[in-house]
Amino acid sequence: MSKGKGIRKRICAFTVVLALVLSVTPWLRPETVAFAETAYSGYCGAQGNETNVSWSYDPSTKKLTIDGTGAMVGRTDDAWASFKDEIETVAFGDGITSIGDQAFMGCASLQTITGDGAGTVTKYEVSGSIEHVGWRAFWDTPWILQQTASSTDCLYVGKVLVRGATGTVTVKKKTVEIADEAFRDGTDYSKYTRWIKRIYLDQKLRRIGKWAFRNCKELSIVGYDDAGAITRYIYLETIDESAFAYCKALETVDFLSYGSDSNHNAAHYGAPLLKTIGAEAFKNC
Repeated sequence: MSKGKGIRKRICAFTVVLALVLSVTPWLRPETVAFAETAYSGYCGAQGNETNVSWSYDPSTKKLTIDGTGAMVGRTDDAWASFKDEIETVAFGDGITSIGDQAFMGCASLQTITGDGAGTVTKYEVSGSIEHVGWRAFWDTPWILQQTASSTDCLYVGKVLVRGATGTVTVKKKTVEIADEAFRDGTDYSKYTRWIKRIYLDQKLRRIGKWAFRNCKELSIVGYDDAGAITRYIYLETIDESAFAYCKALETVDFLSYGSDSNHNAAHYGAPLLKTIGAEAFKNC
């Protein structure tokens, strides 16, 4: 047998063996090899109602859309965490009522909050379906860091005051919550926004979050911008832990309802509706 024929036989034998191996091990076939793709949609509803809220991301516009009804979950590594630094806009659909803790914390490119759920802010009032924003939901984002010690306008998402301002602040009408740490200095975690002097709340406000005004050393008056009103019905239910702790200049706090109104239960008048005052809410005031 010639040397060339022997080589050809060995090549043929190897080809037959390789074909047999591929026939019983399909995972070796090139056409069956799959690579994981980045997911750009999913569910993000609160625990127990996960499918009530969905999310989708458009990489071409850098826009994350949250849609559905009810509360959304807080920080999760299973959703947009892998591309959170790309997100420039978050749009909330009408029907989203709550944003979970740290949901968008550290989104390094986030500049804009929009959508019917986030509502609009006019000179006098706010709108939108969102009525709760969790602890540090937007912390360490360009959107919230636009506020400085000299900012005179607050930041709102829906009916929630998320980031405070300085001087004398009048909370816009229809606001239902002042978020946790709303007046904390977001550029330095060891400091707070200390330059607020007076704050006038809206009657519809229901919750003042934890550490909302902690260490605001020049805050002297907390009340309502309704001088001369015959009737005042206060909806405030919760003053969370350490909300006014170390506000050493605080002289006046007025949460009383008064007057009479056929639309409300008269038994509530003359006393606040407060259900909860958190631990150390007024410590060292």
